[in-house]
Amino acid sequence: MPAKLLLIIVKYLMNSNLRLKNMAPVYTEEHTHVVTVHEPFLRISCETVRTIKKDGVKIGEARENKGYRPGEENEGACDLVLTIGEAIWTPEVIAEYQASQLLPPETVLAAAHQQASTT
Repeated sequence: MPAKLLLIIVKYLMNSNLRLKNMAPVYTEEHTHVVTVHEPFLRISCETVRTIKKDGVKIGEARENKGYRPGEENEGACDLVLTIGEAIWTPEVIAEYQASQLLPPETVLAAAHQQASTT
């Protein structure tokens, strides 16, 4: 390879490297959902972890927790929560949950402990 061509290639690589160093950083954001089903009444909680990266390196993280109950409006829930809710929240589960909201808290806790001891 002629020396002049090699010098041109080296200069090009050096200039392109300088341009890469002077480029603006690239920020990305990732969302992860951790879904948990809780007894009694099959309540669902969803923890959303938002990770922010600069040029592929994590620079920050934010966490948000939301709870969902049978028979209630679940607007804004992730697809995973909606899919699980459709599968486990039968009309019987919804009716049982709604009936529990009319009872004093002590009765609901006693029923939950009784249910836990029989399973």
